[in-house]
Amino acid sequence: MSSSFEPGQRTANKRKLASVLGVTTVTLGNWLERWTDFPVLERGTNGRDYVFDVRAVVDYLRAKKEAEAAAAAEKDEALSQLALPLLELEQPESAAGSRLSVKEQIAALELSTKRRKEAVELGKLVGADEVSETLMAAFANFSRGLRAAVRQAAAEQNLPASVTRALEARFADAQRTFVRECRTYLAPEEIEEVMTDV
Repeated sequence: MSSSFEPGQRTANKRKLASVLGVTTVTLGNWLERWTDFPVLERGTNGRDYVFDVRAVVDYLRAKKEAEAAAAAEKDEALSQLALPLLELEQPESAAGSRLSVKEQIAALELSTKRRKEAVELGKLVGADEVSETLMAAFANFSRGLRAAVRQAAAEQNLPASVTRALEARFADAQRTFVRECRTYLAPEEIEEVMTDV
């Protein structure tokens, strides 16, 4: 509080109150316009000053500040409750090891999203579906080519048909084993699609 205010003084005009509160008269005027319940003993008119009960104003501003802090805390809580199901992530920690605020979490998520988008645009990050599709197409082509190579080699070596069939059966067994092992990485419909292609 300013030294121009005497401790025993209970009322003040607009200029004195602004000085006591450490704000400009313009700020005080804005508060009077914005908050219709601002405590005023007498409204000023031409030639007459406003009169304020200093204690009532201080109590009012303290309550207003507490209410705004409570509203901000409620908003942060609501945002964190909304963010948890959407992100399904553990609350990240800062480099210092402390928990990040909701604003910091949102900023980190925005940065992560931006980095991911840039990686996709640069071709450094591709979707799992795209990778799976490419691998399955490559595997199907490889299987067809290998089966044709087995037949061609058998024909060039004049192997009997029974030996060729035995080689093809071994190849088919190896292929089935490979596909079974891939089941942990690929969706069942993709595996069936590969089996029908080969």
